[in-house]
Amino acid sequence: TVRTAFPVFTQMRQHPRGLHILFFAEMWERFSYYGMRSILIFYLTQHFLFSDSFAGSQYGAYTSLVYLLPLIGGILADRYLGTKKSVAFGALLLVAGHVLMAAEGEPAVQTMTVAGTEYRFEVEGRAGDRRIFLPVEETRCELNAKSGSTSTCTITPNAAGDLVFTGLPASATLPATIARADYTFGIANRNPLFVGIFYLALSLIIVGVGFLKSNISSMVGQLYPQGDPRRDPGYTLYYYGINLGSFWASALCGLLGQTVGWWAGFGLAGVGMMFGWIVFTRQRLAFWSPGTKPLTENVGNPPETEKLAAKAGFGL
Repeated sequence: TVRTAFPVFTQMRQHPRGLHILFFAEMWERFSYYGMRSILIFYLTQHFLFSDSFAGSQYGAYTSLVYLLPLIGGILADRYLGTKKSVAFGALLLVAGHVLMAAEGEPAVQTMTVAGTEYRFEVEGRAGDRRIFLPVEETRCELNAKSGSTSTCTITPNAAGDLVFTGLPASATLPATIARADYTFGIANRNPLFVGIFYLALSLIIVGVGFLKSNISSMVGQLYPQGDPRRDPGYTLYYYGINLGSFWASALCGLLGQTVGWWAGFGLAGVGMMFGWIVFTRQRLAFWSPGTKPLTENVGNPPETEKLAAKAGFGL
């Protein structure tokens, strides 16, 4: 039934069995990468309350390094480690990075100071469902309320930057309109410890992708002898796994990040990568698979196996 519904699995039977391992490992690697990336900007701007421009620069630096580091990872693999050990090491770094990403801590809080009095905004929901409220005495006023909102009090900035309150009780201490020069915004409760953990996690993910991405692709080509006509179709099947992981990552990690919590979206990406690492290091698709012979035994080995065996021993 599975083979009928997914012809790709039928086609893979005509290729070296090691392709199954690389297919699943890369599928989960792309799942973790695109899953984390789908909620990264929201996490930076809504959890840490970084500005849009700063969050965009961090996102751009991250994606740039993800595409640059495979150059270094490929050189180290070709000269010293071999592609197989590099992929295993990279996958392990990715798992560690995504686990750390799930340690989000308490969210930062937006504050507004008017005439020496500090007011703290309250947030409900994440991503597109996010709603921001400003408690004023016994009333909660919603900032930039969307159409269909049931809030009795709303706050709307006008073109000049003034805050216009609608539905604010007459007894409230705040005026119905606050001029831009009369208030200042600030950030409270942004924990530097968790900001540091975030950057450490991002660094591990970048280095992990650097070791894994280019090397696992080269292993696909090494599965086939020179001139084998199955090599090009093999890469086509391999990229099918990339697209499959990317599609489900954006849907599932984004959904969990928005509805459950940022930790859940990042955590699911980490679970996916953990599964990919297990599949690759065990060299089988199930724990109950018979035999212990690695399916990629003859590919991806270090150039000097005896000399480097102790440097990166992942049991492969």
